[in-house]
Amino acid sequence: MRRHILWLCLIVAATVVVGSAWADFSDSAVGNTALGIGPRAIGMGDAFVAVADDVTALYWNPAGLADSTGFKWHTLSIGGAVDNLDVMDQLADVAYILRLETADGISWNDFDELVDATGANPIEAEGSFMTGFALGPLALGAYAQSSGTAGLIDVGGLGTQVNATIRAVGFGAVAAGYGRQINKRLQVGVAVKQAGLGEARVQKVYRRGILGPPEVLGTIVETADDGDTDTALTADVGLRYRPEENLCFGLVVRNITSPEFTLNLGGTTGTIITQVKPTVHLGLAASDPVEGITFAVDIHNFTAQNGATPTVHFGLEKVISSNLAVRAGMRDSDFTWGLTAKLGPLTLAIASALNYNDMAAASFTTDF
Repeated sequence: MRRHILWLCLIVAATVVVGSAWADFSDSAVGNTALGIGPRAIGMGDAFVAVADDVTALYWNPAGLADSTGFKWHTLSIGGAVDNLDVMDQLADVAYILRLETADGISWNDFDELVDATGANPIEAEGSFMTGFALGPLALGAYAQSSGTAGLIDVGGLGTQVNATIRAVGFGAVAAGYGRQINKRLQVGVAVKQAGLGEARVQKVYRRGILGPPEVLGTIVETADDGDTDTALTADVGLRYRPEENLCFGLVVRNITSPEFTLNLGGTTGTIITQVKPTVHLGLAASDPVEGITFAVDIHNFTAQNGATPTVHFGLEKVISSNLAVRAGMRDSDFTWGLTAKLGPLTLAIASALNYNDMAAASFTTDF
């Protein structure tokens, strides 16, 4: 085990060469740095490139499908993260007002709340979803990642004008994957996918009259509601290499064909052409089967593509029994935890940040 820890320390030290070990986190779904797929990975701080050995390997590293046996159905996996869930009720009010076609439904109190809300920073949110199944080394599934911002900016003079905005970007795919054992040490895999990119923006400008009776609430002086999606065919390739039985290196290159997406957002935004460049993700996992412990470290987006910086992730998993496992990790500056409980053929996994208000994820999996 000491030798394994030495390898992990060397990998961490190598990250200093490419940048800060705690690089600024990007909420860009296109940069593949949004919330990871599956609560097992999220509980380990998204350090899963070398660990991936379940249905979520379709996303994390298709080479991990080579370890899959029997029939496994990842029925549902959902997750979400926000900067501060305590103000989500305020954003719900904002979303309601954004849907109004006229200012007639806005009360003086609503307008005051909008002005007050501008004192807070816009909220950044992330989400993930996956469903799929594996039959031995073959897998089929769908997944999506999203990131976005919502909030209020640009308060006009004397608090009489407010620009309310919500913007979201999503990247997802329907994928078919296959993993193969080349020899005792090497596994390779590929996931062919129909990927999709979407973007939506809602923006409205409200102006409140400061003169006149209270029933003169104000006017909506500008509105924009733009959104579009596009799809393209691409693939991910991965490998896992075991120099010794309890040590595994992982590598996955996502979107190897550099798919291009054209979004016609209309309005003042117009047409946006986005090319998603291939991203390289590295991982190392060391395990102690006797103690039931796995320790992992990842470097995501190693080559800093798609406007996102590299990020470093750590994860620890402890198998307590055949029916229970617990996890801990660090994802950027967030500490995460998770657990898995198995009841017969049904497996329930959950994950969260230390503050459950900031991050939560859950999944149901069935094995036959």
